[in-house]
Amino acid sequence: MAFTTANIPDRAHSELKFHKYYGDDLSMHETASPEMIAEFQKKYPRDFYCFGIPREFPVARFDLPAGVMLLGAVGELEKLRLTGRPGEFLAFQIAVWSPGQALGNLHLECGSFPLPVRVFLQENEQKINLSAGRIQVFWCMIDLPDTARTFHGNFTVTADGFSTVAIPCALTVAGERLTDGGESDDSRLARLRWLDSEIGISHEVPEPYLPLRRKGLKLFMFGRTLTLSPEGLPESAESFFCGSNDRLGTVGKSLLSRPFAFVPDGEFSAAASGSFCRFTVEAPDRIEWRSGCRFAGCGAELSVSGFLEYDGFASFDCSIRFSRECSLNDLRLEFSAPGCEFIGLNRHGGPAPDKLRWLWDTRRNQDGFWLGDLNGGIRLRLRGRSSRIPLTNCYYHFSPITPPPAWDNGGKGGIALTKCGGISEITAFSGARKVTAGTMLDYGFELQLTPFKPADPVRHLKQRFFHPYMHDLELPLEKMFTPEFFSRLRAEGVEVINLHHALKENPFINLPYTAASLPYLQQFVEQAHREELKVCLYYTIRELSVHAPEFWAFAAMRGEILFPGPGSEARPETAPMGAHPYLQTNCRFGYLSAWAEAVKEGPHAGELDLAVETTPGRRFENYYLEGLRYLLERCPIDGLYLDDTSLSREGFRRLGTIFRSIRKCEPILNLHSWNSYNQRLPNYGNASPVLRDLHFYPFLSSLWIGEAFDYEETSPDYYLTEISGLPFGLMSEMLYRGGNPWRGMLFAMTGRLGWLADPRPLWKLFDSFDLAHSRMITFCDAAPAVRCSAPAVKATLFLHPGGRALLAAASWSPHTEKVRFRFDVAQLPENLRNFRTLNAMEINGMQTAERFDADAEIPVEPGRGILLLLEE
Repeated sequence: MAFTTANIPDRAHSELKFHKYYGDDLSMHETASPEMIAEFQKKYPRDFYCFGIPREFPVARFDLPAGVMLLGAVGELEKLRLTGRPGEFLAFQIAVWSPGQALGNLHLECGSFPLPVRVFLQENEQKINLSAGRIQVFWCMIDLPDTARTFHGNFTVTADGFSTVAIPCALTVAGERLTDGGESDDSRLARLRWLDSEIGISHEVPEPYLPLRRKGLKLFMFGRTLTLSPEGLPESAESFFCGSNDRLGTVGKSLLSRPFAFVPDGEFSAAASGSFCRFTVEAPDRIEWRSGCRFAGCGAELSVSGFLEYDGFASFDCSIRFSRECSLNDLRLEFSAPGCEFIGLNRHGGPAPDKLRWLWDTRRNQDGFWLGDLNGGIRLRLRGRSSRIPLTNCYYHFSPITPPPAWDNGGKGGIALTKCGGISEITAFSGARKVTAGTMLDYGFELQLTPFKPADPVRHLKQRFFHPYMHDLELPLEKMFTPEFFSRLRAEGVEVINLHHALKENPFINLPYTAASLPYLQQFVEQAHREELKVCLYYTIRELSVHAPEFWAFAAMRGEILFPGPGSEARPETAPMGAHPYLQTNCRFGYLSAWAEAVKEGPHAGELDLAVETTPGRRFENYYLEGLRYLLERCPIDGLYLDDTSLSREGFRRLGTIFRSIRKCEPILNLHSWNSYNQRLPNYGNASPVLRDLHFYPFLSSLWIGEAFDYEETSPDYYLTEISGLPFGLMSEMLYRGGNPWRGMLFAMTGRLGWLADPRPLWKLFDSFDLAHSRMITFCDAAPAVRCSAPAVKATLFLHPGGRALLAAASWSPHTEKVRFRFDVAQLPENLRNFRTLNAMEINGMQTAERFDADAEIPVEPGRGILLLLEE
């Protein structure tokens, strides 16, 4: 996500000109005058007021009632009249206004109504207190029966210390039955029921993963094993990935050198006894266990509740309960592991440090690290039971990480690492403390074993994206997405079109299925498919357009759906001048302004699409995933373009299940990341996007890294760990200014057509050489096929089964190097073991044609490289 104020037209106006797409009646934005309020209170004296209001008139101000409410023009005081269609999911509101005093423990009771009623605000079981002068809206829904009839009943509103208020309700069910409950009609707000959906929850194990197996304490997953200790903690782990992670071998690589162990440190014995480990669930997708031990020396007992999922994600909820008072010098988790590469803990991706000591700091979105190499590694993340998901991207500092109390221990806790002989000794420490009898400390952590799956060069090198630079369009819109344009894209090698938002087909951010745009999107996808092109749609979960039909209902849910930010006081990079006047005027609740952009074309051209940040959490994920289901049933897109998403691991699992069940194929799930580890922008959390997002990498198909990344001053290790995706079984493309094409070729990466890059000359080489079906042997393989005489020059060899070889070399030297390439002849095709020539074919924008003898010193310019064909 780039940020720029150029996306936002004339900010001086405060009136956002919404079309009445969804029944958001502007009269509900006009607040009652002081005179009108005084007259109303005199006529109807109450401690507080309750109004029944139909869905067509969502309450839009929560600090003052709308004038039409008090006039009775919309809804009624202490009455509710509803009309709905058979089969409809009927939404409605009950608004409570307390002009003079606060209300405690406000509650809406629906038990006396003859049909089940869903009250969305109360389903998260939060206690509702209402400040004086404020309005609380309870959004409710009734699943109407299929037959027409009339229902009568009562709702009641209670608050501590006040008399109960009864609200009689008359519901008439009439008309033709709605077969979809009304969800295809934006104005009915029937999609509110999506908040409680369980769509996509499944125990399936998708390809290429395999069902989990267990033999004693050893757990088997695709390409890796994890063995538990008698205490239920990691004892050993192996990876069987080899080469450039494009295949599995038969000999495992050890990922742990010493088992995990909790060590209570004090004037007592730290020996453990009474160890046990019992498996409670053994399913193809998940194995669970309960385990523990005793530390008699300090009177403590360790209890572990753990699970492993099919992709290599393991979770350990560890509780230590003390039976007597005890003074601790420290309570730490210790283990050791090999690995030459490291990401995390105030370090960019690169060589593992010789020594490191890190302390918790909420200014940094950091809670662990990854240590390993190309063919195997571990990611450790420390957490507590109440750890929340921080906001992502430029919003991080509005809701930063919460250090787990036991691990943090008032700023005493952290992680220490010391490397010796290629092995890193790791200690997660929590510092000195005094505990009393009955004290329980929660030391949770997560473990991921990498790689997750084989890299897929065939799919990656054939899956070529066209992604126009949307915010400052390089191409006139009238020349884009015509039938002729589709045909030309296909002829030039494009396979996938990434369709951004702010266009006719997808005008409002993360809201691609409204009646305002869905017909255009359907037409677009149909045309693309006719030209044998696939479509990935911008649809992520992080923020939501104010044009969403359910926007005001979400606003009433007290921060559960829309993030409760500082409103007009906030200055995120997406709104450096503050919230748009429309938000300041109409959103009289806590919010955080997010992306804003004018729609570029179509019926809504020139209209402003404002967004606010959403709160990471289960119920909005339900809504998002149901939106995907609704979209796929009507528009067969092929995948999603995910922009710095806050979707959870479980959400990604469900998303894949939805795609596979409806589209009958594996989706293209392409993740784009902004560089959150940017010293110029500390508000982003100073965290590696790879490490931040690694928990859902197993479910992605590709990466596009990334915005504000440095492709010129960073090291080969940084390319490997932070950009390429290879250590995790993924492949990537470069974004910022198209990346560095020579260095990118070491990992089969290019820029993306249309976004400040033109990879078409390289695409032609890929096709002529058939790079997609070649084996890639990178310079960081355990057994590289080629070495360079100059250490600052790195090389990767591509071997085609037809007996061809292509060498890609790139320099990190500050000056021109004269390089000899030395080949492992045994790895070359038999016909090339005595090759005589290195042929630099002409590639537009990269190199001119030239031939070299096999043992020649070949000049490689600084920051550039060369591509060479081996010839007999």
